[in-house]
Amino acid sequence: HQIPFAETQAGKGTLVSDHLLNVGGVGETGCLAANLLAKEADLVIGVGTRYTDFTTASKWIFQHPDVSFLNINVSNFDAYKLDGVQLVADAREALTALDARLAAQGFRSEWGAQIEQAQSRLLKETQRVYQAAYSEENFVPEIDDSIDREALFAEFNRLTGSFLTQSSVLGALNEQLPEDAVIVAAAGSLPGDLQRVWRTKAHNGYHVEYGYSCMGYEINAALGVKLAEPQREVYALVGDGSFMMLHSELVTSIQEKAKINVVLFDNMTNGCINNLQLEHGMDSFTTEFRFRDAESGKLDGGFIPVDFAAIAAGYGCKTWRVTTLEELGLALEAARKETVSTLIDVKVLPKTMVHKYFSWWHVGGAQVSQSERIDAVAKMLKEHVDQARKY
Repeated sequence: HQIPFAETQAGKGTLVSDHLLNVGGVGETGCLAANLLAKEADLVIGVGTRYTDFTTASKWIFQHPDVSFLNINVSNFDAYKLDGVQLVADAREALTALDARLAAQGFRSEWGAQIEQAQSRLLKETQRVYQAAYSEENFVPEIDDSIDREALFAEFNRLTGSFLTQSSVLGALNEQLPEDAVIVAAAGSLPGDLQRVWRTKAHNGYHVEYGYSCMGYEINAALGVKLAEPQREVYALVGDGSFMMLHSELVTSIQEKAKINVVLFDNMTNGCINNLQLEHGMDSFTTEFRFRDAESGKLDGGFIPVDFAAIAAGYGCKTWRVTTLEELGLALEAARKETVSTLIDVKVLPKTMVHKYFSWWHVGGAQVSQSERIDAVAKMLKEHVDQARKY
């Protein structure tokens, strides 16, 4: 019926990204295509969705003045949301019945060429961020001028020898991982980046838990996926902060001879929360892994370098430390040949994750402050809250 569909985190991977009607992830961590169309939709059919803050961009992303909702859900609670028409039913049965009624009427949506145009823009944007590389020659400061990125990158490079960007590493992974591989992620900036630009190539190849941003879930979940589908290569994509929360199930994977692969993104920072701090007007506060400075008494000294490959090697995993895309490619090729669990310790520059696309998230902040930056954020917050739909 030529109805485009967008994906939540839980739904991504149900159908491959190249499907002719798939416009990608929607909402706060949504992509360029889906968020463009979401603003114009006059009917939203929610299939099994809970309409969380991230899916709806805090009830802000669906901006058509007459937008209405048809909610297909086995849960009465979720079917009631957004004042929608409630269709309490199994998703397959409900869609089959709707299909028959629409077919009887010869229905075709009016989106027309907009679907393909949005998909084309998404593909171009995905290639752009996948190829985004850092060098001093092409360094361009971003809008957020609260930190000196050039100095930050120089410090990181001095300690690691790496100028890798997070988005370019994701691009290399998306291109080089086996088509039937399963990726697992959960917390930090990676789930947002993945929903925005990861291209799923196989059914059920995407397993991302983002309901509560559960740090430490990734390696445990990867082991569970491997036990459920032992014939597939499973890759846990995890940040350094989340890895340090919980990684002991690597031992269990070795014990059970259930090989999993861990791709660890080390930017020496709890980057997602650090971004939220800076975006909301405050300075970095204990979210960077730094030494305590003797003079200031604060945690604003130099970065603390950690050898994550050595940690996993101590468990018995095969490991690599990576600072270039070439090294990453060689490590991925070698990891596929291993029969024991692997870890690739990739050093990636802070602040090189994928940005938002026409979205907003209602994160509370101080409404009264002596900081001009925080006051400006409070004003912006009020403007967006006034624009959000009231249900």
